[in-house]
Amino acid sequence: MPAYQLHIYEQQEEREALEQRICEQVDTCTEIKGTIRNRVKKFLIEKGITDISEIDVDLRIRYEAYLKRNETVHAPITCLRGFDRIVIHRMKEEMRTLAGQRKYSTEYRDQWLCLTHYPKVEIAESFLASKDGKELLWNFTLECPRNVKMQIFKVLKEVIHTYEGWMRKEKLLALQRFYQFCVENQVADIETMTLAEEQRFGHELSEHFTGKKKSTVFGIIRMSRKILFLQATEIHWKANMWFLERFHFSKERMNPSKPVEWISFKEVTNLENQKILQKYSRYLFGITDLSISTIRIKLLELRTFLVHFNGEEKPIYVMEAKKIQAYLERIRNQDTREATANARIFMLLQFYNFLIVRGYLKRIPFRYEYYLQKEINVHNDRSVPGKVYVEILSKLVYFPEHLRLMFLHLWCAGIRGSEVCTLTGGDYEEKNGTTG
Repeated sequence: MPAYQLHIYEQQEEREALEQRICEQVDTCTEIKGTIRNRVKKFLIEKGITDISEIDVDLRIRYEAYLKRNETVHAPITCLRGFDRIVIHRMKEEMRTLAGQRKYSTEYRDQWLCLTHYPKVEIAESFLASKDGKELLWNFTLECPRNVKMQIFKVLKEVIHTYEGWMRKEKLLALQRFYQFCVENQVADIETMTLAEEQRFGHELSEHFTGKKKSTVFGIIRMSRKILFLQATEIHWKANMWFLERFHFSKERMNPSKPVEWISFKEVTNLENQKILQKYSRYLFGITDLSISTIRIKLLELRTFLVHFNGEEKPIYVMEAKKIQAYLERIRNQDTREATANARIFMLLQFYNFLIVRGYLKRIPFRYEYYLQKEINVHNDRSVPGKVYVEILSKLVYFPEHLRLMFLHLWCAGIRGSEVCTLTGGDYEEKNGTTG
């Protein structure tokens, strides 16, 4: 046999041996139907794949396109599941070794990610039930700030580890749309997204969704902010929303019947004013011992004050005195109770005292006494007439047990409804045979 023919023969033998090996590797995945395995083997051989370890997300994408071009394939998603099962089978085999466990890391990488190839086998298998696979592919090679891609990846991991079934799919589809928005608009940081960017995202959603569906998708922004804020190694004080769960306040400062979950700063569009509001918030939360609900009231009032000057380029500490005074005059002229208007004035006064202490101002640009109003004490009779509560007592037996107990606590102890709802067993004590 001539030398060139011998060389060709040896190459053919080598190719056939490699094809035989890939076929044997695919055939070890016996949970897949033979017809689906055969189609996968044919595709892998055509693409020159010689070992199952060469399969990646890019090859899966090409396989999906291959299936769509093939007119004899009536259920591409079923064939894709077979392809993914082969990948999972390989993962199980490799993860039996220490080297394989190191290979399959859940750390972020600038590459495609398919959730049926996720490095946690039980999670990857759970995505095989996806009916259309729309939530499975994630492209982390797009032109976008790497910080944002890492943030999206962190939220993605939290979603797939926290939710299941239909809810997980909805969250992932919403996160995909949000990621696409971040790429198209080159968002620099999810935690510092501006109000204008949020509104732009909401406007885009309005073109595709309405009602509850739009609210669900738009809610992915707050969920993403919360995950990033709570999971950060250090507190991100520059974030536009603070989630108070992170701070672990003492229970004496919290109202369990109406907890304050977050504080938002994004409404203040002047960035210097926003920074000052965040510094003042740190002071109120960290230095004072005020209740969180009281702090929230103060911050909402102050935020309203700063939002009023959103159109100004100057920060609040160099704002003309006449503009500040015009705002205070407006508070005084509003149709509210004198005590309420005075409380608002004092909240602003406390803020300006903070600015003086921090060196932003040398003196307060208004005389607060001029805007205070004489308070007229009014008695609000909120008592229940005796005839009414006697009738309730006579018919109490017909009420459900929990409503009977709630009424008796309200009537006998005189506590608020919100306080009744937060009572626990430890709030009662027995003394001289009587529980109180």
